Amino acid sequence: MTLTLRQWIKQDALYATQLTKIGRVRFTTKIMRYAGTLSPPDVDTAIKQLLTKSKGLVRARLTSPRGWLVDDLSRAQRNEIRAGIVYGALGNNAAIFLDATTAHDDLLDFIVERRSRSIERMLTVIANLCEKIVLAVLLGVGGFLTGRYACVPSAPSKRSRRAAQ
Repeated sequence: MTLTLRQWIKQDALYATQLTKIGRVRFTTKIMRYAGTLSPPDVDTAIKQLLTKSKGLVRARLTSPRGWLVDDLSRAQRNEIRAGIVYGALGNNAAIFLDATTAHDDLLDFIVERRSRSIERMLTVIANLCEKIVLAVLLGVGGFLTGRYACVPSAPSKRSRRAAQ
């Protein structure tokens, strides 16, 4: 008897607690699809093994302390972001990371760090710049910031004018 997606998602022991419900649905769907391509006749056993291995890989990446640029986030929020990144990488590349014969831990670590860094930059650099832009608009300031991040209203470029026509 093959379990349904809903039955797999209800089994809390197979997932890291940091993974959201929508994340569970997406990840389990990808794992079920991948398990269907494997050779063992018992698909449920294969899915359970893959989910258990995934949880172990996620847990290993959440236990090691990492420095973040963002001080605003709590440890729980950081772990939720990292868990989503790890589960996303595992779901999209299950054959690479969850195959028993090949372990690509270094590649997985690289992907997780790279994506985490992108999110950090969005939360620090881009969010701060957007706050300054919104503040300047609300205050009615024409131009603000200086140097590299100068935001001065300008006339539309030739390309945007042509596109508007």
